[in-house]
Amino acid sequence: MAGMIILNDAQLRRLAKLIRKQEEQLIYNIKFESENDQGTYLNDCRANYNTAMEILDSGNKLVKEFNDDTARSSIAHDIYSTIEGSLNSAFQWVRNYTLRKSYLQKIKKFSTGAIDIVKTLDPKDTAFAKDLAQAADDYKKAMWELNKKCMSARSQAVANMFDQMGKRATMDALIERAQKKLNLSGSFDKLSDKDKIRVYEKVMDISGEEKLVSNAITKIFGAAGVALLLFTAGMMVWDIYTSDHKIRTATHDAVVAAASFAGAWVGEFIGTIAASALVGTETFAAAAIVAVAGLAFSFAGAVILGLFAGWLIDSILSSGPSNKPLSTDGLRCYVAPMPDGVALAHQIAHTD
Repeated sequence: MAGMIILNDAQLRRLAKLIRKQEEQLIYNIKFESENDQGTYLNDCRANYNTAMEILDSGNKLVKEFNDDTARSSIAHDIYSTIEGSLNSAFQWVRNYTLRKSYLQKIKKFSTGAIDIVKTLDPKDTAFAKDLAQAADDYKKAMWELNKKCMSARSQAVANMFDQMGKRATMDALIERAQKKLNLSGSFDKLSDKDKIRVYEKVMDISGEEKLVSNAITKIFGAAGVALLLFTAGMMVWDIYTSDHKIRTATHDAVVAAASFAGAWVGEFIGTIAASALVGTETFAAAAIVAVAGLAFSFAGAVILGLFAGWLIDSILSSGPSNKPLSTDGLRCYVAPMPDGVALAHQIAHTD
């Protein structure tokens, strides 16, 4: 499978529009419990496209406004590069548009804050301007490091992640090994967001002196900047892990059949998959959480949709696999073959 590629602004807009149109058509073909449910999914699909356009427009406006500004031109370009890179991963790598909604909200929160900082910068405050320039450059590099993982074939990423772990390669084992290498004690969910990113970084085996979160990023962009990196790195780790996982593939036909008419309850979905796939290598709790994570990513050619996807994944990325599964009472999911953003991106790039 080819990895994602970096599209420019115009190409990215074409990709977002194409994905929106294809998703809308697929949503029309899903058998929902009610027309209101279908309308909600359609509205969210269109909102994703509009959000992406707003983010790109704001970034473009920033670059144009300060293009001739000595103190802010390079900073504006770095921030826009980060925006462009994050949107590429949102529309190529994340196939589940209900999860993409949460991702886009985090991108927008970061970009809005970063743009405001640039606009209100006092050029005479050279010390802060220097810190801002460093933070913008660090963030651009961090997003590039994450995108490099997406740009590699997943088969290789899975092989690297499971290297030397053998049958012990559960998510618990991977996180525990990473924490030990970093000398971070205690449970994963008690770590700071910055340290959680360091753990995911170590699991992905991101090498080199440049780390995803620098002191400059924390100081300048604060919680919104760290939250976006945590979400991106965490999703990447869980996607790579579940992409070759027995829980994600073992009962594909049964899951698709169960959700083919008016959806399926998430609790039943998790119980069916976890019970049939457990072979003694994970606790039921850990297996159930892996199943929940699988809800947000492609599932043997299909994608399991749920308006709750962002909330669940946010919680999973912060809690770790050993904690109790979150309550899924009353949550319904649907199965549909969502567009392959990576394949569409390659088509767009080759036709230019």
